[in-house]
Amino acid sequence: SGTNALSISFKDDGPSAALAGTPTTASATLDETGGLGSATISAANVTGLFSTAYGTDGAGSTVYGLSATDGAQTGLFLAGADTSVAANEIRLVAISASQYEGWTDGDTTNGTKAFTVAIATGTGEITITQHAALEHGTDGTGTAHDDSLSLSGAAALSATVTVTDQDGDTATLTASGTNALSISFKDDGPSAA
Repeated sequence: SGTNALSISFKDDGPSAALAGTPTTASATLDETGGLGSATISAANVTGLFSTAYGTDGAGSTVYGLSATDGAQTGLFLAGADTSVAANEIRLVAISASQYEGWTDGDTTNGTKAFTVAIATGTGEITITQHAALEHGTDGTGTAHDDSLSLSGAAALSATVTVTDQDGDTATLTASGTNALSISFKDDGPSAA
């Protein structure tokens, strides 16, 4: 007893989240040919960006989200917009931790919504919906009808994961580099028959 007593400690374990060594490709392309629409990045492709484990404490939950810079300039404009007017540029707007939208001048009251990017927090599936045609810089015939724009640079979006073990410890990670999301918008062109 006293100073000769045994000291026994039990140290905690925690979950882990790391970038996958060989990541899946998490990309989507929306094509204005045939009208505006939606595209998805499958849950398997999003979860494949990460390597996660609950650890010895056992399974708790895994929650997916999106990360981007709220208010970021995208370099994108609506079709026919004057690209020399700053207020016409589409900006990213954070709606929640699982949804971003592109609005002209970032104005959700008076602007025009161009696109929505949303992730299912439980599965990781991402849905991208295009609401308005975009101004593509290459004019002309043939391949000019198929040029592409993307959300990149300051306007890039990334998937996030938060792993919580059974006793409440967490690990959070944002995919980056080769594990980042790739979202593109392809042009449409007129036809004459």
